[in-house]
Amino acid sequence: MIHLESVTMTHALGGTAQKTVLKPTTITLPTDRKLVVLGPDLLAKSAFMRLLAGIEAPPQGRIRLGVRLSPVIKYLALFHPRLSFLENVDFVANLLNVSPGDLALLLEASGYSDLSRSESQQHSEREHRIAAEVALLTLLPFDCYLADEIGHFPEAIRAQLFDSIDKRKVGIIFACAQPRLARQYADCAIVMRDGLVYPFPNVEEALGFHGR
Repeated sequence: MIHLESVTMTHALGGTAQKTVLKPTTITLPTDRKLVVLGPDLLAKSAFMRLLAGIEAPPQGRIRLGVRLSPVIKYLALFHPRLSFLENVDFVANLLNVSPGDLALLLEASGYSDLSRSESQQHSEREHRIAAEVALLTLLPFDCYLADEIGHFPEAIRAQLFDSIDKRKVGIIFACAQPRLARQYADCAIVMRDGLVYPFPNVEEALGFHGR
């Protein structure tokens, strides 16, 4: 479980302007389910995912984790486009405190080893890169995975992500803007609206509230 206790969060708009993303919130999020984060504000949802991952600290309140969470899986956000495959693996391995050699072997065994032409902008290579990013994180044993805006992922890679989740029998918390994908992949939901978080055990109920 993830326990938020009186947690607040703001987002910088430029200069000294701040937007309230989260008013004081106390909530427990399941980490053994497929929880979709819904809401009209894409920035608020992304900020919330970073908060859960520990990338950003709340100005007030605290977050208690009882599980090991993955970094946020986001479309083309993990690998640097100007680094080679091995350089990216080294970077991620150091970030996650795992062996670069072991990580490279895992990726090669999964068929993701030829990313040396990092300067190429061809669609097929970009898709190969995000597939490798997803494979890299889902090959590592986390108790719960975090993913931001899964609608940005190509369909095959999105299916790869959730297939890995099912095989590991672990949970995932993911942001999504498309009702179709929420229905397809989630079994519970929260809706973020006006700085508040509304939990729903039923996805259809959440979508009905979200659409009002």
